[in-house]
Amino acid sequence: MDTGEEPLPRGGTSDVVSSGSDPRRAVGATAHVNEIVLVGRLSGAPEWKSLPGGGQVAVWRLIVEHRDARSPQDAIDTIRCVTYDASVQDGVRGWRHGDVIEVRGSLRHRFWRGPEGPRGLYEVEAAVALRRHGGASGDGAPV
Repeated sequence: MDTGEEPLPRGGTSDVVSSGSDPRRAVGATAHVNEIVLVGRLSGAPEWKSLPGGGQVAVWRLIVEHRDARSPQDAIDTIRCVTYDASVQDGVRGWRHGDVIEVRGSLRHRFWRGPEGPRGLYEVEAAVALRRHGGASGDGAPV
C-alpha cells in the first residue's frame, strides 16, 4: 500500500514531524540554539574578578535540584554562572546565600592551558539574572 510518504532512513528514526518533507533538507534549515534557563538556590555570595583588559566578571553558583533523582548524590547539580554585562552585575550585587535565582543565558565551554596541561570548564553566561525570592526570609514572597 502506497501512502505517499518516504520511508525512514535505515538504522534510525526521522526527527521530521511533517509528512511529505525531505529529512535531508530539514537538517540544513535548522538553526542552532544555545539557550539555558535555570532556577535554583544561590550557593554563596557572588564574587567579582578583575579582567586583564579592564572590567569585571561576576561569578556565582546555583544549586539546581533534580525532580526524579535516582540517588541522593544525583539529586542536585551545582552550576557555575557568570556575567560580563555591567547592568546584570548591578542586580547581582544584592544577592545572598540561599536566594532563589532565575538565570537565562548560554552554555559556554572555556579552555585554557594550566601547569598540568589543557583545562576547561562549562559555565552559563547570563544575559538575564533575576532574584525570584530571598532564601533567608523563608516566606517565599517574590522580591
